[in-house]
Amino acid sequence: MSGLTFSVQVGPISQEPFHVVHWLAEAKGISFHGTDVLRVEDGRIVEYWLNADSLRAAQQLGALSS
Repeated sequence: MSGLTFSVQVGPISQEPFHVVHWLAEAKGISFHGTDVLRVEDGRIVEYWLNADSLRAAQQLGALSS
């Protein structure tokens, strides 16, 4: 999506080996939230989990009814 911007809403929160950030994505009047969780070992990301509110984005795009 062109013009997509992300802003950090909460975090980063770190409690080794985990790092968490909650973000807001916005573009062309559409917005949705997400949370990234990373597990870091020896300075490298070894696991990554993403939770994004893609249902909200799809509803705003008109792909699904509210």
